[in-house]
Formats: sequence, C-alpha cells, structure tokens
Amino acid sequence: MRHMKVNSGKQLREEREKIGLSQAKLAEISNIPQHLLSAYELGKEELSEGYLKRLLSAIQDNDRLEEVLTRKKRYKNHTYKEVEHNQTRVNKHALTKENEEYTKLINSLRTNTVKKHKAISLFSGCGGLSLGFSWAGFDIKGFVEIDDGLREVYTDNFPTASLIGTDITKISQEQILTIKKKVGDLDVIIGGPPCQGFSLSGKRDVNDPRNSL
Repeated sequence: MRHMKVNSGKQLREEREKIGLSQAKLAEISNIPQHLLSAYELGKEELSEGYLKRLLSAIQDNDRLEEVLTRKKRYKNHTYKEVEHNQTRVNKHALTKENEEYTKLINSLRTNTVKKHKAISLFSGCGGLSLGFSWAGFDIKGFVEIDDGLREVYTDNFPTASLIGTDITKISQEQILTIKKKVGDLDVIIGGPPCQGFSLSGKRDVNDPRNSL
C-alpha cells in the first residue's frame, strides 16, 4: 500500500477491500466525508486535488492503517457475556407513576384512533413502525420477526397481532394462506429490513446475504 496510486474510484475500492478496510474507516483516517468517498468509488463524483492528496497520505500511513485494522479485528473477535435479567427491578420500574401516566396516554391514542385499514408487519422488531401505523389508523393483523426477545416485546405491544412466522426466508405458502384466511384482504405491508449491506453507515457489501431480504 505504501506505493499505491489511486487513479479511479474503482481502483480505490479494490485496494481498500484487499486490506479489509471499510469505507467508514477510510473516511476516519483520511478525514474525508464518507458520502464523498462513496460517490467517488461509484464514479459519481470526482475528488478535489486536496482530497486526493489527503487520501494518498492516509493510505500510505502504515502505522495508522495498522492501528485501525487492529482495532477493527479486536471488535470483531469480542465476545459478550450473558447478563442476568432482573425481572423484579424491571417490574418495580414499570410501576412508577410516570410510566403509568405514559401507558394511559398511549392506550388513549390507540383507543381514540378509528382503525379502518389492515396491515401486516415484516422485520417487525419491537413494533416501532407498527406503532406509527397504528396511530395513523391501521389495524396490525400479523407480524414476522426472527429475534426471540424482540418477538416477545412485539407480542406485548400488539397482543392482537398474529405471528405469521419467524424466519422470513422460510415463510411457506401455507402460512400466507392461513393469515389471509384469518384476516382477509390486506391494505398495506410494512417492514424495516436490514440495510447494513448497502447503507453508507454499513460495509456496503454487495455479497451481504441480507441484501436479498
């Protein structure tokens, strides 16, 4: 990398990926906004002479590169310990006066909303997107969520929504027909699929399997 020349955005991306350097990390060490690096690599923008000099200086600084790559490796290999769930503490917190008033407010908004349209939620998480649609007048009839913990929270937040399935890639035609028979025709399908594979904040990896979801 010390004698590397960057003649195009495509070449920059190839060389960057050879050493396992993400676009975000390159933006960090070169102090160039990531959206400019992204546009340059995609051939949509040209970098100024000053930015190109800064870029070359950054990728030729082996010590700085080693520091960033090592930090990334430590993070990748980091292991997390299971934390024991203290349900007593959670219940005590949930019974505070402030939370009780907040719960009443949420329930009043739900009660006062005239729900006319039916929807199902994919990649549901704990139900943030569903909550917004619920307030807008939609009745959430079913959901799909692969994470056990999030699925449990979603069920608490939307007890009338039926679980269609967990892994969206394995939802069968039979499951789809079952939910259709139960709720009838749907008006909207909502969802928040993972975007790490193509987001500016992610690795922008075209081979990320989540891109196909």
